[in-house]
Amino acid sequence: QSEFKKKQIAAFCVTTEHGENESAFWRQFDMENRHDLVQLTFDFDVLIKSLSDFAKKNNAKVYVSPCKYDYMSEEIKNNSKIQKVYKTIDEESFIELACLKRRAFKYENELRIFMYGEKLPIEGGRLNIPLKGKLVKTLKVCPNPSVEAFVSNDFVREMLQERLGIRVEKSHLYDEVSKFKFSRGK
Repeated sequence: QSEFKKKQIAAFCVTTEHGENESAFWRQFDMENRHDLVQLTFDFDVLIKSLSDFAKKNNAKVYVSPCKYDYMSEEIKNNSKIQKVYKTIDEESFIELACLKRRAFKYENELRIFMYGEKLPIEGGRLNIPLKGKLVKTLKVCPNPSVEAFVSNDFVREMLQERLGIRVEKSHLYDEVSKFKFSRGK
């Protein structure tokens, strides 16, 4: 086995669960409900095709991996248990290590996407990847948006929906539940 050589890496983190833990998502980024946040739903095929084409052009590799929530906080800090699992480091185990998270965050269902290569064209801390297709499918506005929120502006919403084909919706997480009652007929 050859010696592992760490290369440049760029990461993009997303969740695979857009509704199951929606409350945790909004609260994580805005505990006091004082900001206008949006949640984007991506077309995964467009994303992966664009990343793959970019990787080929730049002699890099794309790794897509779900996070592993196998360890407690102390196990990660101490890392002796982790060292027993990862006795040698190669590219794949390096990516696996980059995907370790504490059990407490399992609800996130996080998926991490890495671009890994020798000479990635990173500028200003970012890797700009040309997209081949329409990436954003849906833009969901936080449950309690400000009246001045940019997506509550009819012109902006119309432009997103009609010109770019992005569906705009508001989260209904805290809406009152319907008072529907079921009764059996006579």
